[in-house]
Amino acid sequence: MNRIGTILFYDLVRLLIAWIFQPLTSARPKKERAHRHGDRVESALYKRRIPQMKRVTRVIIAVALLFVVAGCSTKMKSELFFRDLDDLSDGDLTNKIVFNLPLTSMDECEEYKTRYDRVFRKSKDFKDMEFVKCVEGDFQDSVEYEMDVSLRMIDPGKKKIEGAVEFIRWDADDESEERGVLIRANPPSLHDLDELLKDEFFQGLDLTDSAPLLRISNDMRSDQVFTVHHVFVQGKPVITATSFTLESRDSIDVVLSDVSSAYIFHISETADPRLAPIGVWTTPDEEE
Repeated sequence: MNRIGTILFYDLVRLLIAWIFQPLTSARPKKERAHRHGDRVESALYKRRIPQMKRVTRVIIAVALLFVVAGCSTKMKSELFFRDLDDLSDGDLTNKIVFNLPLTSMDECEEYKTRYDRVFRKSKDFKDMEFVKCVEGDFQDSVEYEMDVSLRMIDPGKKKIEGAVEFIRWDADDESEERGVLIRANPPSLHDLDELLKDEFFQGLDLTDSAPLLRISNDMRSDQVFTVHHVFVQGKPVITATSFTLESRDSIDVVLSDVSSAYIFHISETADPRLAPIGVWTTPDEEE
């Protein structure tokens, strides 16, 4: 959640706790003697069960509300192909990114599509967002949009960012066979979209908790090696540098860590572009 969402979330938690435990009845029924008022014991027990059932109902409602609020974040995913990364030697390309934005229910798909379209038309670097579909989820429904972003082979220290988000192949050393694959985001562009979303909806842009999924796919004829660290691969944490050999038509799912996500998708009106590594690409016959 973003900063405002976090504050509201904890306020909601406090209110729900107070609501759950506030008195449900004005007074507890007096204890009755079973041997003299046997016909009233069952009635008294029933009266005591009603507040208990109401409290359980409140707990269930509170948990459901927390799931809804906590789950209201934007998800991002993309797929990078080795052939495209290889072709960057001949010039810049584009790569598609997919955003899943919060949706309260599938019944409101058209309404939310209209509102998101209005936001993107006003934005600086998200004008090319295209609606794909509304997606029904287990805990949160979403509206899916996609957009082409730049895919370039550059030295990020020497070239300015293009758009809000871009992917980079960086050959740091002409003699090295290692090719870095990175993602770069532009905080002012994210800030612009964040403000527009706040004007249209209650919540602004929230990508810091999105844990973007980046699928690395080998569409080349030979095996390729992708080395990563401090990420999740196939849902498992990878701390130290670990190499994965991808046979032709194989792929792996790389998810940036929470720290990387919070850093790369920082929202600011003045901050400089932020860069984060995804991994290093080599081929088996180029390794020593």
